[in-house]
Amino acid sequence: MKSKLKDNLYYLSWILIAISAIILLRLIKIYDICCTFIGIVMPILFGYIFAWIFYPLLKKMKKRVDEKLSITLLIIITVLIYSFIVWKLVPIILANIENLFGLFNTYIEKIDDIPFLEGFRDLPRVDAGTIIDKCSSILGFLLKFGLVHLFGFYILYNYGQINSYLRRLIPFKYRKISLEYLRKLSINMRAYIRGTLIDTLILFLASSVLYFIIGLDYPIDRKSVV
Repeated sequence: MKSKLKDNLYYLSWILIAISAIILLRLIKIYDICCTFIGIVMPILFGYIFAWIFYPLLKKMKKRVDEKLSITLLIIITVLIYSFIVWKLVPIILANIENLFGLFNTYIEKIDDIPFLEGFRDLPRVDAGTIIDKCSSILGFLLKFGLVHLFGFYILYNYGQINSYLRRLIPFKYRKISLEYLRKLSINMRAYIRGTLIDTLILFLASSVLYFIIGLDYPIDRKSVV
C-alpha cells in the first residue's frame, strides 16, 4: 500500500513539475516562441512526410522516364486529383452547409414557442457572415497546405541528397543501428498506410453504393451517377 502511494506521489510530482514548466515558459514568452517555431517547421516536416510517401512511386517512374519528367508528371497528377476533388466535393459541401444553417435557424425559431427556453431566441443567427469571418483562417490553412506540397516536391526531387545529409547528422557510433531501425520503421509504416488506404477505398465504394441504393442525398454526386 505504501509502495503504491509512493508511486502515485512520484507521478503526481512529475505532472506538477510539467505543468509548472509550461506556465513558466508561457510567462517568459518562450512558449509562444516555441509555438511560432513549430508553426514554421511543420510545413517542412509534413513536406518531408509527403516526399517519403511518394518516393517509392517516383523510383518506379524513374525506371521508365527521366527524373525531372517523373516529378512533373507527379505534380500534374496531384493538381488534377485536387482539382477533381474541389470540382466534385465543394458544391456538395456548400449545399450541405446551407441546409445545416437553414435547419439551425429553423430550430432556433421553434425554441421561441417553449417558455423556459425563451432565452435562446437571442442567440445569433448563423448565416454567410459567419463563413466570411472565418476566411482568414481558411486562407491560412490553404497557404500551409500549399507550402507542404511545395516543400514536399522539392524534397522529393532532392530526396537522396537530403537523406544523405540527415544520415550524417547521426553520431557514427549509433548510425548503423539507427538506420536499421529507421529502415524497418519505414517499411512497416508504408505497409500500414497502404493497408489503411485500401480499407478506406473499399469502405468508400461500399458506402457510396449502399447510400445510392437507399436514395440518400449525395452518395458521391447524384448528378454524376444518374
